[in-house]
Amino acid sequence: GRFVVLHDPAEPAEWAGTFRLVTYVRADLDPEAAIDPLLAEVGWSWLTEALDVRGARYTAASGTVSRVSSEGFGELADRPPAAEVEIRASWTPLSESLDAHLEAWGELLCTAAGLPPLPPGVTPLRPARPKAR
Repeated sequence: GRFVVLHDPAEPAEWAGTFRLVTYVRADLDPEAAIDPLLAEVGWSWLTEALDVRGARYTAASGTVSRVSSEGFGELADRPPAAEVEIRASWTPLSESLDAHLEAWGELLCTAAGLPPLPPGVTPLRPARPKAR
């Protein structure tokens, strides 16, 4: 995935602010999941729910959710069918602190990758940092 921060002090009307966050997430899917008619709506909800849960206030959200299915033929006929979901989104943060937005994007990556969410009150263990020499 990608997380891009744009800044324009002229505050473009389409942005409704001086910053714009642009993201891209791509993840493999089970080929059967790619035919689900609700996939696009669910993919978009992964982003908006992650932003809301993290308290990342935003405006002017826009984007697309695409499904990509492929099947090999000829010399590639022995490859199994494959499917992916791609989420392209942008939004304007309503504060200059982008911490919650970056955390929400990380949550989106985890959800798209199929990692289950942590239950409330559970904190992930972080690897210990090596001591400076």
